[in-house]
Amino acid sequence: MTNIFNSEMPALNLRRGRGRRGTRRVTALILLLAVVLLPAGRAPATDLPPDKVVITDKDIARLNVQTIQDLLNLVPGVQADSSTVTIRGSSNVRVLLDGLSLKNALTASSTIRWNLVFLPSVAEVVILKGSGSVAHGDDSSGGVITISTKRLERDQGYAQVCFGGNGIQDHQLQFGSVGEIWGLRADAGYYHSDGFRLNNDKTIWRFGLKSSLAPAPWQEEKARGLADDISLAMNLSQTERGLPGLPAFPHPEARERQRDLGATLAGKWHGVTSGTYVTNFEKDFSNPETNMYTNLESLTLRQEFKGSAALGILGPVAWGASLQGSRARGNELDAVDEQAYGLFASKKIALQTLPVSMNLGLRENIYSEFESVLNAEADLTLDLGSLSLHGGVVMSNNAPSFLQRYDHSSTTDPNPDLSLEKSTNYTLGASYQPVKQLQVEVTIFHDKVKDRITYVRGDEGIGRYENVGEALLEGLDLAFTYRPWPWLRSQASYGYLDAKDKSTGLWLPGKPRHSARLDLQVIPSANIQFGVKLTYNSQAYTKADNTETAPSYYTMDVRAEYLFKGFRIYGKVDNLLDEDYLSGDGYPASPRVWQLGISLDF
Repeated sequence: MTNIFNSEMPALNLRRGRGRRGTRRVTALILLLAVVLLPAGRAPATDLPPDKVVITDKDIARLNVQTIQDLLNLVPGVQADSSTVTIRGSSNVRVLLDGLSLKNALTASSTIRWNLVFLPSVAEVVILKGSGSVAHGDDSSGGVITISTKRLERDQGYAQVCFGGNGIQDHQLQFGSVGEIWGLRADAGYYHSDGFRLNNDKTIWRFGLKSSLAPAPWQEEKARGLADDISLAMNLSQTERGLPGLPAFPHPEARERQRDLGATLAGKWHGVTSGTYVTNFEKDFSNPETNMYTNLESLTLRQEFKGSAALGILGPVAWGASLQGSRARGNELDAVDEQAYGLFASKKIALQTLPVSMNLGLRENIYSEFESVLNAEADLTLDLGSLSLHGGVVMSNNAPSFLQRYDHSSTTDPNPDLSLEKSTNYTLGASYQPVKQLQVEVTIFHDKVKDRITYVRGDEGIGRYENVGEALLEGLDLAFTYRPWPWLRSQASYGYLDAKDKSTGLWLPGKPRHSARLDLQVIPSANIQFGVKLTYNSQAYTKADNTETAPSYYTMDVRAEYLFKGFRIYGKVDNLLDEDYLSGDGYPASPRVWQLGISLDF
């Protein structure tokens, strides 16, 4: 196969795994046999697995949030910060913006480019907890978050000005125009914070552009649902920030600059959806104190096709294929080229005589640098009206990124020998809604991870990513949603997590055993909203050898909004009680900080 970056024909080494991979393949083939033998029935009411959350643009407006992280932090079992997200303790979450991965081949598995998401343009957010790996590929053992932007349907504009403590500035601007067969939307943003520690500042510039075209010959096919607009989107951002380091190992002069470029070309024709995605990422690190400078750059091209085909007695079967080529290079790294390929098929089945629906799927991931992996996914839902029961098993894998293998900085040494991480996740849950105002959800999960990739920090504050053997993450999520009156909405959630390295018996770093959250939203009128969020996290280890800990802590965040004819005044205070605490990786968390902003839709 031809390397997409070179005209030369490279030797492609598709290494096949042995031993432990056999059990996974047997399980996957059993599920494939089940797909063949089960009779086809009526289509289920939804195309999504049962353990999911769907948030629409109307929900976003009602919840009074300013960032995508604020929104995700209202979802039970999900925790997001400035560059990461976890679901049930796992940071291996695939995050997609209109199909474009917000993680690329260079970044570490937990680093997410949230700054590319312009919240006023978001139409829908779908969160799949512990599932989605068949349709979306590797790096999704914890789940998948898909973010879809709004269609271009009318002329529109949006402007926001926001200031806050620690020198915060957060300004946004958007303009969109629509013609008979075309649409164009552009948005730009600027964010700056002085930070709360020495060398803790951050500045982000962002620009986004999305255009759509529906040629006249397509109009009839589009009306019949067989075609969709051809859309082209581009997102560009640059981040400059200081890297202060751990309190015990400060780096008052360490700096980092990141440049991100993402482009998407997508369309649909007669049931086949095509997506072409290009990402370019560059990272510069410098620390004059130690005379260190490193540079890494990656380019990734990914092509995906998805559709559905009728296969005799099986009925419609969803299918997909992906091809990806990536290149990385830097001042300490010669050019490295890698390829990855994926094929998947899935079948949704609903029995005619019982309130039971099933989803079964298989995916083969093939890599030029790692062994190929066959993954399976199966879930079953029993709908009894006010009570819904569901269970599932998901097999997935996570490939180490270029950054995890080759990054060199004041806190990280490279480890080019990292191998694939493999996961098998079992879930069993129930959802009960005895009355319209109350809903209770509980899920028990058991996630078994082999060759888990984790950052292991040494005594001098410098570490590297390593395969830790076999890890086990198991526990439960419990959530209550209660709306006793139209003006009051409350949601409480609790998570229990037992996360250990089975080979040593030690607790995994950054994983609190207990976490709880309570969110109250008061809506005294159609124009006024108030919100309060209380968060608790128990003690967590900050080092893999369990010799250092981050104590338990409580935080309180408050927010308010006034809306009048497209004009909005909003404010929020994070960490209202000014709690002094450490994050799970041992870094100090932000003290109390306020923000006040004005926005206008026109």
